[in-house]
Amino acid sequence: MNEQETAAWLAVIRTHAWINQRLAQDMLQEDSVRIAWYDVLIALYEYSERERGLRMQDLIDRCIISNSGMTRLVDRLVEEGLTERHVYEENRREVYVQLTEQGRALIERLKERHQERIQRYYLQYFSPEELAMVQQIYTRIQAGNAIPAVD
Repeated sequence: MNEQETAAWLAVIRTHAWINQRLAQDMLQEDSVRIAWYDVLIALYEYSERERGLRMQDLIDRCIISNSGMTRLVDRLVEEGLTERHVYEENRREVYVQLTEQGRALIERLKERHQERIQRYYLQYFSPEELAMVQQIYTRIQAGNAIPAVD
Protein backbone atom coordinates (compact mmCIF):
# COMPACT_ATOMS: atom_id res chain seq x y z
CA MET A 1 0.00 0.00 0.00
CA ASN A 2 1.19 3.50 -0.72
CA GLU A 3 1.11 6.34 1.82
CA GLN A 4 -2.27 7.66 0.71
CA GLU A 5 -3.87 4.21 0.83
CA THR A 6 -2.38 3.54 4.26
CA ALA A 7 -3.52 6.92 5.59
CA ALA A 8 -7.04 6.43 4.23
CA TRP A 9 -7.30 2.91 5.67
CA LEU A 10 -6.01 3.98 9.08
CA ALA A 11 -8.39 6.95 9.16
CA VAL A 12 -11.36 4.67 8.46
CA ILE A 13 -10.52 1.96 10.98
CA ARG A 14 -9.41 4.33 13.76
CA THR A 15 -12.49 6.51 13.35
CA HIS A 16 -14.80 3.50 13.18
CA ALA A 17 -13.23 1.97 16.29
CA TRP A 18 -13.39 5.25 18.24
CA ILE A 19 -17.03 5.90 17.32
CA ASN A 20 -18.09 2.34 18.19
CA GLN A 21 -16.26 2.51 21.51
CA ARG A 22 -17.79 5.90 22.33
CA LEU A 23 -21.32 4.76 21.42
CA ALA A 24 -20.89 1.67 23.59
CA GLN A 25 -19.55 3.68 26.55
CA ASP A 26 -22.30 6.28 26.30
CA MET A 27 -25.06 3.69 26.12
CA LEU A 28 -23.68 1.76 29.08
CA GLN A 29 -23.11 4.87 31.21
CA GLU A 30 -26.25 6.80 30.29
CA ASP A 31 -28.73 3.98 29.64
CA SER A 32 -27.23 1.01 31.54
CA VAL A 33 -27.53 -1.11 28.40
CA ARG A 34 -24.73 -2.88 26.54
CA ILE A 35 -24.39 -1.94 22.89
CA ALA A 36 -24.56 -5.63 21.87
CA TRP A 37 -28.01 -5.80 23.48
CA TYR A 38 -29.07 -2.74 21.52
CA ASP A 39 -27.71 -4.24 18.29
CA VAL A 40 -29.85 -7.37 18.72
CA LEU A 41 -32.94 -5.54 19.95
CA ILE A 42 -32.88 -2.97 17.13
CA ALA A 43 -32.49 -5.75 14.54
CA LEU A 44 -35.57 -7.45 15.98
CA TYR A 45 -37.43 -4.14 16.25
CA GLU A 46 -36.77 -3.26 12.61
CA TYR A 47 -38.06 -6.70 11.64
CA SER A 48 -41.14 -6.41 13.84
CA GLU A 49 -43.70 -6.43 11.04
CA ARG A 50 -43.08 -10.12 10.58
CA GLU A 51 -45.09 -12.06 13.15
CA ARG A 52 -42.65 -14.93 13.67
CA GLY A 53 -39.59 -12.87 14.53
CA LEU A 54 -36.17 -13.57 13.05
CA ARG A 55 -34.51 -16.91 12.56
CA MET A 56 -31.46 -17.11 14.80
CA GLN A 57 -29.17 -17.32 11.73
CA ASP A 58 -30.76 -14.19 10.21
CA LEU A 59 -30.23 -12.38 13.50
CA ILE A 60 -26.55 -13.42 13.50
CA ASP A 61 -26.23 -12.12 9.92
CA ARG A 62 -27.61 -8.71 10.97
CA CYS A 63 -25.40 -8.28 14.03
CA ILE A 64 -21.67 -8.36 14.59
CA ILE A 65 -21.44 -11.33 16.92
CA SER A 66 -20.45 -14.99 16.69
CA ASN A 67 -22.94 -17.87 16.70
CA SER A 68 -22.04 -18.89 20.25
CA GLY A 69 -21.98 -15.29 21.41
CA MET A 70 -25.44 -14.73 19.94
CA THR A 71 -26.81 -17.81 21.68
CA ARG A 72 -25.54 -16.57 25.05
CA LEU A 73 -26.78 -13.05 24.38
CA VAL A 74 -30.25 -14.22 23.39
CA ASP A 75 -30.31 -16.45 26.50
CA ARG A 76 -29.67 -13.34 28.58
CA LEU A 77 -32.27 -11.26 26.73
CA VAL A 78 -34.83 -14.03 27.29
CA GLU A 79 -33.95 -14.12 31.00
CA GLU A 80 -34.46 -10.36 31.17
CA GLY A 81 -37.87 -10.68 29.48
CA LEU A 82 -36.81 -8.66 26.41
CA THR A 83 -37.04 -11.44 23.83
CA GLU A 84 -38.67 -14.84 23.37
CA ARG A 85 -37.59 -17.92 21.46
CA HIS A 86 -40.02 -19.85 19.29
CA VAL A 87 -39.79 -23.13 17.40
CA TYR A 88 -42.49 -23.77 14.84
CA GLU A 89 -43.95 -27.18 14.04
CA GLU A 90 -43.09 -27.18 10.32
CA ASN A 91 -39.36 -26.84 10.96
CA ARG A 92 -38.32 -27.70 14.48
CA ARG A 93 -34.61 -27.22 13.71
CA GLU A 94 -34.95 -23.46 13.27
CA VAL A 95 -35.18 -21.19 16.28
CA TYR A 96 -36.87 -17.82 15.93
CA VAL A 97 -36.30 -14.84 18.21
CA GLN A 98 -38.93 -12.20 18.79
CA LEU A 99 -39.15 -9.01 20.85
CA THR A 100 -41.45 -8.95 23.83
CA GLU A 101 -43.46 -5.84 24.68
CA GLN A 102 -40.85 -5.06 27.32
CA GLY A 103 -38.09 -5.34 24.69
CA ARG A 104 -40.06 -3.13 22.30
CA ALA A 105 -40.51 -0.48 25.02
CA LEU A 106 -36.79 -0.54 25.83
CA ILE A 107 -35.69 -0.12 22.21
CA GLU A 108 -38.16 2.70 21.68
CA ARG A 109 -36.72 4.45 24.74
CA LEU A 110 -33.11 3.95 23.57
CA LYS A 111 -33.46 4.55 19.84
CA GLU A 112 -33.73 8.34 19.79
CA ARG A 113 -30.77 8.91 22.13
CA HIS A 114 -28.63 6.46 20.17
CA GLN A 115 -29.47 8.23 16.91
CA GLU A 116 -28.55 11.56 18.52
CA ARG A 117 -25.16 10.12 19.47
CA ILE A 118 -24.58 8.88 15.91
CA GLN A 119 -25.44 12.36 14.68
CA ARG A 120 -23.00 13.95 17.18
CA TYR A 121 -20.07 11.62 16.55
CA TYR A 122 -20.46 10.94 12.83
CA LEU A 123 -23.24 12.38 10.70
CA GLN A 124 -22.79 16.07 11.55
CA TYR A 125 -19.48 16.06 9.68
CA PHE A 126 -21.04 15.26 6.30
CA SER A 127 -23.02 17.28 3.82
CA PRO A 128 -25.97 15.48 2.18
CA GLU A 129 -23.86 15.04 -0.95
CA GLU A 130 -20.99 13.52 1.02
CA LEU A 131 -23.35 11.12 2.78
CA ALA A 132 -24.66 9.98 -0.59
CA MET A 133 -21.07 9.43 -1.71
CA VAL A 134 -20.21 7.46 1.46
CA GLN A 135 -23.27 5.28 0.90
CA GLN A 136 -22.31 4.69 -2.75
CA ILE A 137 -18.73 3.80 -1.83
CA TYR A 138 -19.70 1.34 0.91
CA THR A 139 -22.44 -0.17 -1.24
CA ARG A 140 -19.81 -0.76 -3.93
CA ILE A 141 -17.44 -2.35 -1.38
CA GLN A 142 -20.26 -4.59 -0.10
CA ALA A 143 -21.21 -5.65 -3.63
CA GLY A 144 -17.57 -6.25 -4.62
CA ASN A 145 -17.09 -8.51 -1.61
CA ALA A 146 -20.48 -10.23 -1.94
CA ILE A 147 -21.56 -9.00 1.49
CA PRO A 148 -25.23 -9.97 1.74
CA ALA A 149 -27.70 -7.10 1.86
CA VAL A 150 -29.91 -6.95 4.91
CA ASP A 151 -33.57 -6.32 4.20
